[in-house]
Amino acid sequence: MSQNQQGSISRRELLKRAGLATTAATAAAGLLTGGALSQQQAEPTAEPTAVVNTLGGGDKKISVWDGLGGPDGETFAKMLKQFVEQNPDVQIQHETLDWSVYYQKVPTSILAGSPPDLLVNDAYGMPQFADRKMLRPLDDLIFGNKLLPKDDFSADELKLGTWNDHIYGIPLWNPIIGFWMNNDLVQKAGLDPKKPPMTGPEFAEWAVRLTTDKQGIHPDQKGFDPGKVEQYGVSMGWIFHSQLSTLWQFGGDITNADHTKCTLDAPESVQSLEYWVDLIKQHTHVPLVPPYVPATGTSYASNKLAMVVEGSWWLNYFNSENPKLKPPVTTMWELPQFGSKKSVWWTGHVMSIPAGGSDEKADTVAKLVAFLSDQTSWGAPEAGHLPARESQKDLPEIQESWWLAPLAQQQREFGRLEWYSPDYNQIQNYYMAAWGSALTLQSSPQDALAQATKLIDGVLSR
Repeated sequence: MSQNQQGSISRRELLKRAGLATTAATAAAGLLTGGALSQQQAEPTAEPTAVVNTLGGGDKKISVWDGLGGPDGETFAKMLKQFVEQNPDVQIQHETLDWSVYYQKVPTSILAGSPPDLLVNDAYGMPQFADRKMLRPLDDLIFGNKLLPKDDFSADELKLGTWNDHIYGIPLWNPIIGFWMNNDLVQKAGLDPKKPPMTGPEFAEWAVRLTTDKQGIHPDQKGFDPGKVEQYGVSMGWIFHSQLSTLWQFGGDITNADHTKCTLDAPESVQSLEYWVDLIKQHTHVPLVPPYVPATGTSYASNKLAMVVEGSWWLNYFNSENPKLKPPVTTMWELPQFGSKKSVWWTGHVMSIPAGGSDEKADTVAKLVAFLSDQTSWGAPEAGHLPARESQKDLPEIQESWWLAPLAQQQREFGRLEWYSPDYNQIQNYYMAAWGSALTLQSSPQDALAQATKLIDGVLSR
């Protein structure tokens, strides 16, 4: 899909895209069951209720929509409250939607001529709006007017919000994954928590050493009972970011360089998926069932899981639910090198202004965007993310943090962004379903990836 396709989006095109997304989801469900694609439609479910709050009482009214429903949403709301406290002439109508509703409601509102004044997107969601001229370019409005220093954002940060050579999204903060480890369990296994496994073979060996059944027997020992595992060695967390990072580490990718052909059936891709499948087959990985979400949190909290690949946002799991697991019990390390090279997934939430509003309103919203960016020096860590701006990453509270410092270092040294396109959701549905099918042992990695490749090639050829 070329980034040069332009044009206004019609209602017919919007409905067509919605239908294609439904087809992708149905195909994904077929992949998960390892069978033919189902033609049945899922039963309708109730739409999640939006959370709406009014902040401030000024005459200048700003509406803000986002999908930040977790702890990062609480921090974001606190940042908005600070803005109206410092700007009493402003009132903010803040609406938090479920992401599935958000990506339906945003384009509909823009087409109807009643969009919100500010959007907070996942970075992957921005191109589908920018590609159809639904967003206002921010190059001049934000950077041209010196509201924010452009050179405080790395090239990759700016890339998060860029489409067809224009900036449509200002990065707010950066989710990124890392390697969390329970030092108590590591020491009990006779391993050194100060020298964590940093290669694929080492990580697999530690996974075996840290897995025991109720008799204390390891998976590589005679008499091990896979039906009575007492402690697991590893969890890959949400498979999306862990498997995508592993794919890159093995030299694979979702598509070729010009994004005209899917490459998930390449040997490197198959090998990357086989790495985790082997750990699952060896019973060293926590149970993973459709929709391929392992019981990571409960296992870790009960001291029945030693190593976890999970996102920066997992800090909130320690802060709110399990403070006893903070250091010295838990340490954070950079992501191990499972394959032939280092690579780690990261992304961002970006702030965008819908097209069609007045310039006067856009000026007020731009000041809000700049304010929010300035506040991420404290807001991003509290939300469980890295700040997006380089100067903020260098602050002592980031560089001296037990969990943020290694994340910031790996982001700069070998962090990588995924490829985004207007068809991203459809493509992701297909490869996620393939990975899930293989990781739940319903399909072989080769078969699952071959089917996903055909489906994604169909999207890329449109």
